[in-house]
Amino acid sequence: MRRAYIAILLCATVLLVSCGKSGGDVAKGSGLSWRYANEQQAEARAAGIEWVTRAIEEMNGLSRPDYVDPQLYESLKAHLTAAIFSCAGDKSVCSMPVGSANVPRYVEVTEGQSGGVVISWRGRNAGDYNNDGAVNVSDITPLAVYFGAHVRIDEFGVPIPEANNEYLAYIDGDANGTIGMSDVTPIAMHYQSRLAGYRVYMGTRPEGSAEVQWSTSWLTPSGTPGASLSVAFNPSLETGEFQRYSFSLPAPEDFRGDLYFRIVATDGSSNGAEYVTEEPFAVNTTADRDPPIPIAEPPELEALPADGQVNLSWSEWHDMQTPPVEYLVFWADHQFSELVEADDYINVGEATSATIADLGNADEYWFMLRVQDSAIPPNIAEPVGPIAATPNPVAVYRMPPPGLYEMPGGEGTSSRMRTHPSPGSGQNNALYEDGAPATVWISSTGAKTDVVTYCYYDGSRWVATDVNASQRCLRPSFMLYADIPYIVAANLDEQTLDLYTGDVTGEVWQRDVVADVAGEVLRTHVGVQRLASVSEPILFVAYTINGAGVHSFNAAWRLLSGGIWHRYEPVAEDEWMLDVVAPTISGIGEGLIALYTHGTVSPNDMQLDTRLTAARLYSSGGVWELHDISIPDLLPGTENPVLLAVTEDANGDAVLAFSQARTEEVLGYTMIVGVDVVRGLVDLGPDAYGITGAQAVFAGSTEIVDIGSGELVIDWGTFPAFATPEEIAFTRGRGSAFFVTEPEFGVTSGTFFGSIWRWEDGGLTEISVPSGRELAAAEGQLFYVEQLSAEVSSIISVAVPTGRLLYYCE
Repeated sequence: MRRAYIAILLCATVLLVSCGKSGGDVAKGSGLSWRYANEQQAEARAAGIEWVTRAIEEMNGLSRPDYVDPQLYESLKAHLTAAIFSCAGDKSVCSMPVGSANVPRYVEVTEGQSGGVVISWRGRNAGDYNNDGAVNVSDITPLAVYFGAHVRIDEFGVPIPEANNEYLAYIDGDANGTIGMSDVTPIAMHYQSRLAGYRVYMGTRPEGSAEVQWSTSWLTPSGTPGASLSVAFNPSLETGEFQRYSFSLPAPEDFRGDLYFRIVATDGSSNGAEYVTEEPFAVNTTADRDPPIPIAEPPELEALPADGQVNLSWSEWHDMQTPPVEYLVFWADHQFSELVEADDYINVGEATSATIADLGNADEYWFMLRVQDSAIPPNIAEPVGPIAATPNPVAVYRMPPPGLYEMPGGEGTSSRMRTHPSPGSGQNNALYEDGAPATVWISSTGAKTDVVTYCYYDGSRWVATDVNASQRCLRPSFMLYADIPYIVAANLDEQTLDLYTGDVTGEVWQRDVVADVAGEVLRTHVGVQRLASVSEPILFVAYTINGAGVHSFNAAWRLLSGGIWHRYEPVAEDEWMLDVVAPTISGIGEGLIALYTHGTVSPNDMQLDTRLTAARLYSSGGVWELHDISIPDLLPGTENPVLLAVTEDANGDAVLAFSQARTEEVLGYTMIVGVDVVRGLVDLGPDAYGITGAQAVFAGSTEIVDIGSGELVIDWGTFPAFATPEEIAFTRGRGSAFFVTEPEFGVTSGTFFGSIWRWEDGGLTEISVPSGRELAAAEGQLFYVEQLSAEVSSIISVAVPTGRLLYYCE
């Protein structure tokens, strides 16, 4: 829908009896006497001002309705008499609405359903409070009825359309927000002004011309060419959009250019106040000779190979005159530049994607896109392409046999193990469609550190490739979608957040900069979601940043097939932020959604106050909504969500597992004394946000061993990861510490023992694997560094923990 919005805000504040020089004395108090008013009436008669004399005579004959307060009504009559007398020397009677108070407001020009033009606006005949079309002494009655009422105005200065509020704004003649004695003055100023309706004039500016040519005749309704009005006066007193007017007309025939409009108030014979649109309204009713135009420039065409097929997607095109736009895909097993050289084609109508199936694996195919409108014959745009793609099978990988594997690619760690003794992310494992595992980690290979390494099992061996050949990266998140790997990581060398997209084998990677980053990237997440009004899947990246001491939650998205990134920096800020996940589940409906933890933290004494929040974007042109999610009170102490994992159950509901840092009073200090793991269903709106059916998967315990030294024995579990909605794997740590120093449970000295545990259908068991620390767990596979019994103080002292990188498969 094309729109040209033109809006004006009437803001006329007129002081009581401001028309004449003697008005200052009359404005005092509400008890103006008839004696004073009658003296002015006598003066008006002596001066021969007929309209004033007639108005005061009408005032004398005005009777009060039974439901109106007598004293108030007499006071209003006296003030109106005085105001009319005050205006006597400054105005003569004018029957048509004039002045800024009567200019049409909130004008909007839009395209009609049948392709014509619709002009809509709000009207006003200032002082006509009973809305009978004319301003006279009887208009004080609505003042008396609603005297003292307040008008509700929105942030744009527009009356809120609730109940009779818009009618109250109409009576509030001086627009000060309250119906009071000062609203008498507009009746006097516009006395006997009559609004019969509006006349609409059209101006045309042909393409290539600089001047607007205005018609001297007003537009008339269809079938009544001799009408004196375009739109008749609206006498309605109903609630809602009070004094709403609209006029429809067909677009000029055989015309290409811009339209403008004048909306003029009239008494039926003469023109009064008017408004002239400033924004052009473009039309084209000439014969269609133009092809469709791409929305993206240059137009996009993407090809994603799969098993025996290629999935194509492209950016949208539009056509103003002869929609809808149709798309045709041409292809061949050889390179071609002319459509006639293609082997075959398919017309996919208005769709912006297509799957070309029954292709040979390992054979290269070439594709071109033709775009045309619906004219007969169609207008055809220049073709897009060609682009090449090679179908390849996805079912070439399979699960490795059970056992322990040492991963190639050097010593490994995870993004969290970079600065904390507690390792790993529960989100860094993924599976190919046939169940074969793939994983990502940060390697230290020779002199080079912080290398993103991708690894998968090809059916006979583990294969590892370096993703970032030239940049150092941290904080990776990983996703397999349609067996294509996607990795998001913080680029340390160029201070960016990068997306790496690989082929099915993970051997060839393309880098795409998601955003420039000012600060330290804390967590990342990459996933696929849906967005209203966008036909194809969305590649969604969520990430938290520590910048200049303020943590922020940020987001970005683009089409899965490629294109520009839409960035939101920041969506939210707080003193402290950590984990972020973005569920891809059917139960949440349309829109982009992410969960993140945030709040305040004091590392010195381990005081932690964090919350869990859901951020949601419903449409590309909307704003992010932030919804706090209450944490269920299941365990002792103060609950603080830290690390998150989300999956989907068979019903399409979001299952949430999260670590819950517990704080208690120990030796006079509030400090973190353990970490629990909680599972539950999370409601992600749109009507409610909360957690139901919460269960304590694991409850850590704490005891003071030696009050003198402050030694603690802590038992905690963290980094939850789903194998299924009813199965969670997590790290369990047990040991002693003398003083807790930071949110992720580092200590100045002590010994911790780590193990891997599984919660399944309410039961908790230790997984029988060689000693080690878990980095990730999914679908029963475990990924960890062999490092069980270690002095915590020595772990803190090294930048990257060393040890063999191992993968265990049950």
